[in-house]
Amino acid sequence: MKIILYLFILSFAITLGYGQENSFEEIKSLQKNVKKEKGLEKIKILTSLDYEYIQSGEVALFLKNHARLRKELLNYNGNCDYYWIRFYEQSIAYYGRNDDYKMVFSFLQKIINIQTNERDALNLKGNAFQNMVSILILFEQYDEAQVYAKKAEKLLSNPIDDLSQSKINLLNGDVNRALYENAKLIKSKNSLSYYNTAKEYYKKSYKFLVKARFSKNNKFQQNTYYQSLYVMASKLYSLGLKKEAEDIFSQFDPLFEKKEISLRNYLFAKWYEFDIKSKDSAITNPEALLKKIEAVIALNDTTNFRDQNTYLMSYKARVLKQMKLYHLAEVEYKKVYDRLEILGNDIPTKLEITEALGAIFETLGQEKRALEYKNKTIELSKLISKTNSPYASQKAEIVILLERQRQQREIELEKLKTAKNRNYLIIASLSLVVIMAIALLLLLNNRNLKTKQKLLISQVNYNKEMALNSELENIFQIKMELSNRKVISENKKNIAKNLHDDLASSLAATNHFIQDKAMIAINEKDKSNFLAIKEEVNQLYEETRKYIYNLYNYDDQAFSLSRYLINLLKNNQAINNINFNVKADFDEMDEKLNTEQQNQLFRIIKEAVTNSLKYSNAKEITIKVDFTSNECLFLVQDDGIGFSPHTITGIGLKNIEERIDSLENGRITIHSDLNKGTIIRGQFSLRAG
Repeated sequence: MKIILYLFILSFAITLGYGQENSFEEIKSLQKNVKKEKGLEKIKILTSLDYEYIQSGEVALFLKNHARLRKELLNYNGNCDYYWIRFYEQSIAYYGRNDDYKMVFSFLQKIINIQTNERDALNLKGNAFQNMVSILILFEQYDEAQVYAKKAEKLLSNPIDDLSQSKINLLNGDVNRALYENAKLIKSKNSLSYYNTAKEYYKKSYKFLVKARFSKNNKFQQNTYYQSLYVMASKLYSLGLKKEAEDIFSQFDPLFEKKEISLRNYLFAKWYEFDIKSKDSAITNPEALLKKIEAVIALNDTTNFRDQNTYLMSYKARVLKQMKLYHLAEVEYKKVYDRLEILGNDIPTKLEITEALGAIFETLGQEKRALEYKNKTIELSKLISKTNSPYASQKAEIVILLERQRQQREIELEKLKTAKNRNYLIIASLSLVVIMAIALLLLLNNRNLKTKQKLLISQVNYNKEMALNSELENIFQIKMELSNRKVISENKKNIAKNLHDDLASSLAATNHFIQDKAMIAINEKDKSNFLAIKEEVNQLYEETRKYIYNLYNYDDQAFSLSRYLINLLKNNQAINNINFNVKADFDEMDEKLNTEQQNQLFRIIKEAVTNSLKYSNAKEITIKVDFTSNECLFLVQDDGIGFSPHTITGIGLKNIEERIDSLENGRITIHSDLNKGTIIRGQFSLRAG
């Protein structure tokens, strides 16, 4: 487990590359310039030095510089989310070197909890999610790994691009691969299913990665892309997708020759390639692999990464062993072992070497030497058991912390559910109150109107009885009718005012309340429900307003077709930006048509105009009204898209037909062709009004 965690920290350190490869002279220059700079420029230099110190193993310099960087970040007033995340990342690299996985976990959470809109900072957060998933998998916390994979998917999906799609599929592949390895260990029947799922996710990830584009001037994007490539190749190879992996690994030599990739990225790509291939007992051309490893060892000796040659030499020894060049493999393994004694006590790698040497001497028949290395292997295994005990305690602490977080999430979800139910109850109660208020108001107003109408009828009857002659009786009747119309008009206006002050205001307030609830809704389903309720209340509000308007504008004068028609055309012309061509004598219409005829003709024209505005996309509507000695002729025509009258059975057309039938000798024809407009012609007989 310790070597696996080491590889995790190594892969995380790769993501901190940012395209920087500072020479010794450049580092000296940074150290000199940091004293001159202030604010954000100073933070940038300290961040670069932080990275260089931790990567080169200068722990004392790193800790001193790290403390200065933290102080500068705390004192800086502007937005520096990006540099805070890098600060935490380098803290992770430090604690990872010291095997303090609890602190690694803690700093990953700090990065994830930063709320930012900076694109580069969001990319770093995406890396933190990836590494959180990796460490949770290493700690065998598969459910939590899936939770963080979903969070990463949400973060990386906005805005979505090919590289983000690749990362999302890679994360899901990692989770299913871990589930596969665990299922295989316990001999579960689900292992094959997990394996196939992981393989499909990795394939999808690779496809998106191949399509991904980046700016060559943006070192961050460039490094992120290439790092994703060789990590992807290693994962594909480990799942048996060797062809796809080889396609990726083979890209790095030409890229390095053309200087399109940094030395650091090239070396990391080679370490990944050699590590995975040197473990493959079925490799087809070990000689070629050996030459590649030796070439990279020679190149590596010229860089600041010389210590990594220890591991390259161990890869070389693996290949020599596979080629059955046992004596050469023995020499190489011993070199690695001696270097490890100088560099540090890397027990897992020593264990691999002693196991390999024991197997080599056993194959060569040198049983005494084989037994010597087998005993060393046993001693190293015991040491690993001791060094793993802090890891076990840290794992237990992290598991407890994760359980607390799970419990907190459940409490928060329960609170949200309770609040949601409370909101539904409030809305239902308000709706019930509004409905009851409407019903009560209408009932009271209806009773009041009936009472006043009864009084008026009684008064009329009384006046009739008191009339001395028919003339006086007619006069009284006319007066009562006028008075009745006036009283009804006043009552309707009073009702309209009451409805406006009470009901309309309540509906408007309810509408705003529901709108507020929709804006703070937790998920899309709740938001959709609130908006649906809001739409119903809004419709009720609009209908109430129309009802108020009709009551308030009750016309106690004779119906005037000309007045209503002028208002109709004026309003629609302003709203719909359409041209009306009217050919009619308004005075003649008011004179020759009685109230019923005017009303029906107005309704027919209005319905025809409304249909045209809604469906025809017309630019001009022509309205024509003419008279013969005993008939009224009318026409409504538009230049819109038309329709087939045989296929239309709308309520509007039925209303037109019913209204024309109510007029004496009423007849109507509707002619329309697709894209040729519509013509409605009608006529009816005149009669005394």
